[in-house]
Amino acid sequence: SLYEGFGVPVVEAMACGTPAICSRVAAMPEFVREGETGFVFDTPAELTARIRLLAGDPDLVERMGRRARRAVDEEVDLKVAGRRFLAG
Repeated sequence: SLYEGFGVPVVEAMACGTPAICSRVAAMPEFVREGETGFVFDTPAELTARIRLLAGDPDLVERMGRRARRAVDEEVDLKVAGRRFLAG
């Protein structure tokens, strides 16, 4: 289930229009759309590369941040998540 092991800090960042970077644990990688709303990393080198990529490309940060915010609205908004929860 998407909500098991749900990474609240990841969603909070995305709700603020910030691309998320997360490791491949719990449900976080299921929510972060690789290269669209953020990045998922497996190694410290991958994490470093993703941070450098974002630090050097403010336009990419802006685009990914908009997509991240939209993903939160579409998938985690109380109206959407509430319906999923009640549907069981």
